Amino acid sequence: MELQVVLPSKKGIGLLKRIPHLDLVIGTHAIPLIPQLLKRVETFGERVCETGFDQDGKYLNLTVSQLKPKVKSYVTIMQGCNHFCSYCIVPYVRGREKSRASHEVIEEVKHLTGAGAKEVCLLGQNVNGYGKGRGGELNFTGLLRRINEIEGIERIRFTTSHPADLSEELIGAFSNLGKLCEHIHLPFQSGSNRILKRMRRGYTKESYLEKIEALRRVCPSIAITSDVIVGFRERKKEILEKRWK
Repeated sequence: MELQVVLPSKKGIGLLKRIPHLDLVIGTHAIPLIPQLLKRVETFGERVCETGFDQDGKYLNLTVSQLKPKVKSYVTIMQGCNHFCSYCIVPYVRGREKSRASHEVIEEVKHLTGAGAKEVCLLGQNVNGYGKGRGGELNFTGLLRRINEIEGIERIRFTTSHPADLSEELIGAFSNLGKLCEHIHLPFQSGSNRILKRMRRGYTKESYLEKIEALRRVCPSIAITSDVIVGFRERKKEILEKRWK
C-alpha cells in the first residue's frame, strides 16, 4: 500500500536532495507503512518520501499492536484534531480527527487480552472526539463501555483529553465503569481567560474548574494530571499554514 500524496512535500524532497545518505522521509500518517517502505528501500534501493495525508483514515487499521505478552498495551483509536489551537501544529501534521471502527478496536483489545494484557491505554490526540463524523458509530463513552465488558481486561486508561470535549456522559463513566482507572489527563494550558482565548482553546478557567468539580463529585479519589504552557506566543494561522506545507 502507498499513501496518496495530497500536498507535495517540498521539505521532504529537499531533505533527500540535501542529505545523500538519507533513504527515507515519512510523515506521521505513514508510520503504519514503515515495514513496506523499508522493503522498498532495501529491495529496490529507492529513496522514499512519503509525507501525504491519509484522508480517509484507512491506514489507522494497520496500527494493530504486536501480540507479544504484555501486562499493559497501547491501542490507537483515532488520530488528528479539529480544534486548531493557535500554538499547535497537530491539525497540520496529523490532519482532522479520524476514528477507527469500534469493532476493530474491540477485536484488537480482545486479541491483546488473549496474549496476556491486563491493562489497555487508548490513544489519540483527542480521544474525547472519538466517533465523530462516523455515522452510526459509538462515541468515546460507548467504546469505553464495550471494552469494560471484555473478559480479562482489568484496567482501562486513555490519553489525551481536550477539556472542551469532556462530556457529562464521559465524566459519569468514572462512577459506573468498574475497570476505568480513576485517573484523567486533562491539559488546562493556562489559568488566564485572556490567554486561553488567544490560544483558541474553547473553554474558560471557570468552565475547566467546573469539570474538575464534576469529576470529583462522581469519583472523589480521581487523580488528575495536566499540562501548562509557559511563555505562550501566538502564531498566526497563515504563518502556520505556510510553514507546515
